[in-house]
Amino acid sequence: MKRLRISIITAVLTLLVACGGRASQQGNGSADYELSMEPQSTAVGETTLRFILNDKDGQPINNAALSIKGDMNHAGMQPVLGQAAMGTNGVYEVPFEWTMGGDWTISVDVALADGTTFSQTFDTLSINAMSDKLVVMNVWGRPTTTGNNTAFYMDLSNGTTAEDALVGAAVPGCGAVELHESYDQGAGVMGMRPVDGQRIAVTAGGTEHLKPGGLHVMCMGATQDFAIDDEATLTLTFEKAGEMVVTAAIQETPAMNMGQTSMDMASDEASDSHDGHSDHDHEEHMDEMATIPNNGAVITIITPAAGATFTTSDMVRVEVATENFDLSQDGNHWHIYLDDEAIEMIEGGASEYELELHGLTAGEHTIRVTMSNADHDELQDGASVTITVE
Repeated sequence: MKRLRISIITAVLTLLVACGGRASQQGNGSADYELSMEPQSTAVGETTLRFILNDKDGQPINNAALSIKGDMNHAGMQPVLGQAAMGTNGVYEVPFEWTMGGDWTISVDVALADGTTFSQTFDTLSINAMSDKLVVMNVWGRPTTTGNNTAFYMDLSNGTTAEDALVGAAVPGCGAVELHESYDQGAGVMGMRPVDGQRIAVTAGGTEHLKPGGLHVMCMGATQDFAIDDEATLTLTFEKAGEMVVTAAIQETPAMNMGQTSMDMASDEASDSHDGHSDHDHEEHMDEMATIPNNGAVITIITPAAGATFTTSDMVRVEVATENFDLSQDGNHWHIYLDDEAIEMIEGGASEYELELHGLTAGEHTIRVTMSNADHDELQDGASVTITVE
């Protein structure tokens, strides 16, 4: 294999003012290989990333394989992935989606036909949230059985210049559907109540997150089972965008960047959904974790209190504190388990998680938390409390 010299110095990204404009970024031309990138759009929504690959003499290179990962600069955002192969005249086009406005970094792993590999990063990509569309993403719902309640969650991104609002929803298989919010009843107990006026506002250029422990679409008195891996159809009604039809994946954990659905305004047609499979998803981390000594690190459960009693309609705020372990340090995170089943990986320095109890049987249940580092090595000593569900 020839020795490869790669310069990762990149030019500052120049953005066109128009939402649909093209931006470009290019690697240093003195490297053995030149890789440049041209997003066909820098506005939130679907786009195509155009990569141009040449050798140091400016000759195009085909038959390479490109693996692309897009990350935002804030914690909790799952990467958006893409693949490309078999370029024409050194040009590789990759379908991609800017899921939110803000600063992005694109990392590219290149494998040439002769076995040579290298990586390059394109950063400081500012994506415009004003896409002239209202976009519904990351739609998912909790499993439940006939006669019980469940909830649906999603991200609403308003790329228009005027406030809009979600004012209603309909879900086949639900006896009634309302817009609800969670609120703190004290003592670590979260309650749920209808949203005032049945209106969830989404500011111009803003994003509203419907998530566990916050706003959600409540399905009351299910007339059918909603099982894991099922899908549910939601018809959402907005003040300005009108009706939108989206598909929710039924699962236990948040659908971060899974099952995304992007909608044009005033459209009652659901667009195709795209499954994004992160190389950092929660289940993969759990499978790969090694256990290591704590070396003085301690995690404590602040709430709920041991022996606290809840009902299956409650949400429990699990709050932790740590010693000699900085949750805000890059890569550090913690895990929450319910009866030894992995529930969630909490990142970004957050010390709280809203745990839903519906679907649990009456009796005692154990909540356990553990710490984990950037290599996903789990510290062997965690903390646990036992609660009672009535």
